[in-house]
Amino acid sequence: HAKAAGSDWAKRGDMGVNTAAPTDAQDVHMSPTRGNMSCAACHTTSKHKIGGRGIDLRATEAVDPKCQDCHGSAPHSTTTTGVKMNRHAANRVACQTCHIKTFGKGGATEMSRDWGVPTWNPAFCNGQGGYVGEEVKLANVTPQYRWFDGTSYVYNVGETITKNADGTVTMAKANGKIFDGKSKIVPIKNHTTTKIALLADGRIVPPAIMWMFMTGDMNQAIAKGMQDQGMTGSYTYVNANAEMLITHGVEPKTMAPNCATCHGTMKGHNNLMVPFTQLGYHQLPTSAKGCTMCHS
Repeated sequence: HAKAAGSDWAKRGDMGVNTAAPTDAQDVHMSPTRGNMSCAACHTTSKHKIGGRGIDLRATEAVDPKCQDCHGSAPHSTTTTGVKMNRHAANRVACQTCHIKTFGKGGATEMSRDWGVPTWNPAFCNGQGGYVGEEVKLANVTPQYRWFDGTSYVYNVGETITKNADGTVTMAKANGKIFDGKSKIVPIKNHTTTKIALLADGRIVPPAIMWMFMTGDMNQAIAKGMQDQGMTGSYTYVNANAEMLITHGVEPKTMAPNCATCHGTMKGHNNLMVPFTQLGYHQLPTSAKGCTMCHS
């Protein structure tokens, strides 16, 4: 998992090689001086079936591990503030939202890739090298947030995909709705891709990507992919995105945000940690967005 997408920390964004022995601030569960846990402590196995799934994964092989399995449904104190936080945890806010404020903490993670710009990377795939698309990598990234009910949409080869309003396509996204009784706000990495082949009938072409790595020619990789899948017809290029759940890299409780980080006004109406309007909580009138409803 650490080197998925061809290099350390690249794909998932919340784990890498040094996650095996991270600092306390990077991952309090895996840190040798704190929890000192292994992957299997949460991802229990039975008959080669492994519990746990994200947003961009189809299969659920076994029971999904939950924070509540170890911490209970009311993990905070019985103080007034603790009771309020427990209400958040029991209802609409996933534990990860408050306790994983950034990802890519142990190394830069890939946020986008442009297959139209072949770039030779000698370190790709453990030193084998390859022509990969132009990558944009960032460290210590602030997540985006989505409603997530534990299920997701993931594109299957051969299906017809519907374009978004901006002409892009979404390969994986969280299912969930505000106040549906089962969805919670979760942090995600939103990865974007440039130059995905879309057939005129709405099917995405899965490229024979090894040909891209060997030659740097995405058109050749697409042609080989069409041959492999028995696809015919013309295609155009579209941009795509995929949502990935951020669930590793829990920070010590001393690093958790306070109430004002999400609910205070000192940071400005549009500069709070959680984007309430985007998540459907309330639509501010134009006068409020322009500050004049409250301020002269």
